[in-house]
Amino acid sequence: MKKLALLWAILMLSAPWVLAAIAKEHVTGTLVNVEQSTDDTLINGTTSRSSFENYTVRVGNIVYTAYCAEKLITSHCDTDFVIGAPVQVRIDGKHIYIVRANGKEQKAKIFRKKLASQ
Repeated sequence: MKKLALLWAILMLSAPWVLAAIAKEHVTGTLVNVEQSTDDTLINGTTSRSSFENYTVRVGNIVYTAYCAEKLITSHCDTDFVIGAPVQVRIDGKHIYIVRANGKEQKAKIFRKKLASQ
């Protein structure tokens, strides 16, 4: 009985990760543009530079524009994409995830969503 209870507890604790892995459905989109930009901010007499990547991706008849802000240690924004090439993407709320060449996802926050012009 104890073994059955332990097995049940392990199964219930691992269920969210299994469901999260199943829920990640990617669709094919087209990478329209990748732009690099920087922003200088003056804080207490010290200039701080932030680096951003803006990704524009067309999925069906919707064009998403999203940004990725590079942080010193925790994140890196990939620029090694081919413009005009098909990419695997998934939309999750206010974020878009673009699959990189190494299979990992590049997360970016969506700030513009519009209908594509024909």
